[in-house]
Amino acid sequence: MSRVRKIIELFHCSTDKKAIARRLNLPLNTVRRYIWLFLASGKSYEELMQMNDTELERMIIQMGNRKQVTKEERYLNLIEYFPKVEKEVKKTVVTRFMVWEKYKTQHPDGYGRSQFNRYYVIWHRSRYPSAVITHKAQAKMYVDCTGKKLYIVDPEKNDAIELEVFVAILGASQLIYCEASSSQRLSRRESFPAPKSDFLSEPFRD
Repeated sequence: MSRVRKIIELFHCSTDKKAIARRLNLPLNTVRRYIWLFLASGKSYEELMQMNDTELERMIIQMGNRKQVTKEERYLNLIEYFPKVEKEVKKTVVTRFMVWEKYKTQHPDGYGRSQFNRYYVIWHRSRYPSAVITHKAQAKMYVDCTGKKLYIVDPEKNDAIELEVFVAILGASQLIYCEASSSQRLSRRESFPAPKSDFLSEPFRD
């Protein structure tokens, strides 16, 4: 197995760059450069793993010779910043724009907003590949309660009443049904009723 493939596999398993360097007995800068080239390629982990060792190394070498592969330090700083971005954007009140503004404050010579977003999408996809699921009409309905609750105000007592929010979505048409209730317990009269029949009559769409 080529060292390029080993580096990419270990990085995909969330292994720290220093740990990769120690494990493979390679200079840290070499590990960082291969990871940088892997992320800059825009290819998913699965796509690279389908290549044989010769094809994989040839692609990395060709990328390393490109003229546009410059300002390596700035890009590496950006990649190392992305785990912080991932944690921040999971917070309800934080947007990617806010995180980018913080990044620019810490790195005035860093990337603009559009490039920041583009590289973040590439980085995120390389770590969390997704699959395309084909849904058949009227085959499946996905249901859940939202994590964040809604509130209504009792006009007489002026108290805020917390509500559970039930959501159902049909796989093929992506139609959404949403309803609020005072509880998730099925034994309560106020608990969630079944979605209306017209919602369940999902149209057949290609």
